[in-house]
Amino acid sequence: MPGSFWQWLYLGLCINPLVALADSSQISEQELAILQNRDFLLTKKVIDEKITQLLLKTQQKLTFHIKERQIPLPDKVSLHPRKIARGENYKALPYWVCDFPASLSKQHVWAFRIVVWWGNEVSLSLILKGDFKKQTGHMSFDPGMNEIFYATHSDPWQLELDTETSIRLTEQNAQKMQEHYREADFLKLSMSLSLNDINKLPDQSVISFDKLLATVNSLA
Repeated sequence: MPGSFWQWLYLGLCINPLVALADSSQISEQELAILQNRDFLLTKKVIDEKITQLLLKTQQKLTFHIKERQIPLPDKVSLHPRKIARGENYKALPYWVCDFPASLSKQHVWAFRIVVWWGNEVSLSLILKGDFKKQTGHMSFDPGMNEIFYATHSDPWQLELDTETSIRLTEQNAQKMQEHYREADFLKLSMSLSLNDINKLPDQSVISFDKLLATVNSLA
């Protein structure tokens, strides 16, 4: 057959330009309804602005709480307001991140991290890495700790609290946590907040901060 494969493909597309399109490229009725709905993206923009303001308010609430209670923090941990980071594509969904208070470097980290993940949850985590992690000691367990998650994943910056690598801080999970604690260069403890309760975030952040900090202090 004369002519190259690409020539025949080009001629085929000229005759029928839709021949190369898969059926999955066709926009469904449900997708068309969303495509024609301008309010969705306009509302998303409003939500983005409100979540950013809510996280800035949370920073103010935490600052006041830490100063009023004179909560001791490591010298390098700053109470200087931090920019709210945001993205559009963590596992295809938007997210917002606030690290406050925090001391961040490549090898040494002390951070109270709040993540709002669209369609999922709000996570509030205390992350210690490097020298900050070394200042903690052996883990003990208390019945009141079962609402706290211990991260056994390899990346402390993983955003979600998944069921496989975020396990509850209970006696039953002690061996798995102790193995990870010995091998990893970081310690990450988290609590979660439903998106339905996101307006409670400033107050809940204070509660979670105190509980996570008390848990870490009990390890020192």
